[in-house]
Amino acid sequence: MSLETCLALEHIAISSRRLGITAEEFELGRRDLRRRLRLRLRLRLRSRSRSRSRSRSQLYFAAFRLASETDLVLTMPERYALAVNVHFDNQLLPFPFVRPEYGHCLYWPANPMPTRQINGCASYCSRRIRASSSEADAGSREENATNQ
Repeated sequence: MSLETCLALEHIAISSRRLGITAEEFELGRRDLRRRLRLRLRLRLRSRSRSRSRSRSQLYFAAFRLASETDLVLTMPERYALAVNVHFDNQLLPFPFVRPEYGHCLYWPANPMPTRQINGCASYCSRRIRASSSEADAGSREENATNQ
């Protein structure tokens, strides 16, 4: 699909942000381009990691179904699209330009923190990273099992 065709279509946007633009709008804006948003769905992330992945999956599934029943298009991560499309017969196309990967940074205060506070932060971050990587591994295993 050409970029011109993509921008001419009406889109469903999914974002976890209350306000502001999605990552796609940000990248299009850097090129002085805009897409036509018809519907914006907000992903409400819960505090527990299992709830987050379940909420995200359910919202993407609902948006995918909506796209299959209307003339709206949806931009979503490829791994979700491949997993969800098992239940549908949607045409999956790459986004018309490559979106750069965003790095993740960990910010620390400029003022020194007490050792126990640093250890607590490090322990918390370590647990969250392990949890998110095990969720990603589990998602990859589920996708591989579904695709076989």
